[in-house]
Amino acid sequence: MPTPKRPQPSIRHDAVNPTDYNKYRLPWSCEDCTHYDRTEDRCTFGYVVKWHKRAYQKHSYELSGKFAVCRFQEID
Repeated sequence: MPTPKRPQPSIRHDAVNPTDYNKYRLPWSCEDCTHYDRTEDRCTFGYVVKWHKRAYQKHSYELSGKFAVCRFQEID
């Protein structure tokens, strides 16, 4: 019987150069996005915001040098 495939995480984490992270103000969290509804703490597209919130993103970057960039993010 073959070994079952390991489940892949559903969210992709991208590596960001530390110089860029410190030098530029990157729009990388839900709080920076037009589609984020602050009053209801939700994405207007219906995506889970838990993985893209600023606190989680910062923690993830400090641990691994990577964070999850939303592919549908729009900024004003």
